[in-house]
Amino acid sequence: MAIGEITISAAITWIIAVAAAITTIFKALEVLKGFSKKADYAGKLARHDELFDKDNRRIAKLEEAIEEQQKAQAVLFRAILSQINHALTGNGNDRLKDARDEIQNYLASR
Repeated sequence: MAIGEITISAAITWIIAVAAAITTIFKALEVLKGFSKKADYAGKLARHDELFDKDNRRIAKLEEAIEEQQKAQAVLFRAILSQINHALTGNGNDRLKDARDEIQNYLASR
């Protein structure tokens, strides 16, 4: 076989070798892209953890505020009920005084 002559089997071998090299390069690039995506996911996961913690703190504050509002409403409802009873019966001054004291205690504790 001379230097300028190429046989069919040699040409096929070269074509297969070039195709294998190209495939290997593309697979290596896919693996590298996968590593960069994992790094992106780690950053997003950390950000989501921060947001989740922030939301949990905010929800806890809202729950505390709701509880405080419910306590305030209960005090006011007792005072209103005492006023209604006083208006209907003409007496019940002790209940009104108790309601006044309860409101004062509530406001002083805030």
